[in-house]
Amino acid sequence: MLLDQISLLIMYLHIPLLLGALAFGAALFLQHPRVFLRLRWLQVKLLCLLILIPASHFFLASRFARLEDPSADRARAATQFTVGLALTLAASIWIIILGRLKPHLGQNWAKAYPKTTSPA
Repeated sequence: MLLDQISLLIMYLHIPLLLGALAFGAALFLQHPRVFLRLRWLQVKLLCLLILIPASHFFLASRFARLEDPSADRARAATQFTVGLALTLAASIWIIILGRLKPHLGQNWAKAYPKTTSPA
């Protein structure tokens, strides 16, 4: 019964919210893509998302399938699922912090992109 509840929460709550967040992020990105692609913090964030989303999906989906299999070791699969979910949550929090703090990561905009026009 607990597995069914977790499955329903993931299917009807988590996935739609994740897709909505990705859609809004893409809409914001498409406003000024050339400017955003120069930002190192955004490059790191996008790389982390590119790695995190498929890796966590495939790992957690395989552990969840083992939990539903009656012949598998459910205790070990439950532990792996819990650890995988906790690591995914920690990585997601890291990505949120990265997007909120926007560290320079060695990038100096004043030197890299000097103003070319002088005020009149």
